[in-house]
Amino acid sequence: MKNIFSIVATLCLVFLGTIAFSQSNADVYLTAQFKVSGITCSGDMPVIKKKLINQEGIDEAAFTEAKNGVVTFTVKYHSSVISEKQVREIIESAPSCDRPDEYPYKAKSIVPQPKKQ
Repeated sequence: MKNIFSIVATLCLVFLGTIAFSQSNADVYLTAQFKVSGITCSGDMPVIKKKLINQEGIDEAAFTEAKNGVVTFTVKYHSSVISEKQVREIIESAPSCDRPDEYPYKAKSIVPQPKKQ
């Protein structure tokens, strides 16, 4: 009888520990925006986008038209897999479309401003 009780108690503790672990590492689906400078031609944005969407944890990447060498990227990602800092580093590690040995991009996170009422 003691053995059965010990086994049941152990299983309960393992099960509760698993639930607690999964709740503490809950996946949050986030959207981040980055101003990316160093854009020199229209081929740069697709290069960056391809590098982003091929990364595990990133579901979507979209960009605006370039204005004065700056583009805004919007990236949707899973926080349990990848961080905002890692997304920025991926952008900055993308090669130039016309000079693949150069990495000219600088990304800066855009913090959304609260809307005035």
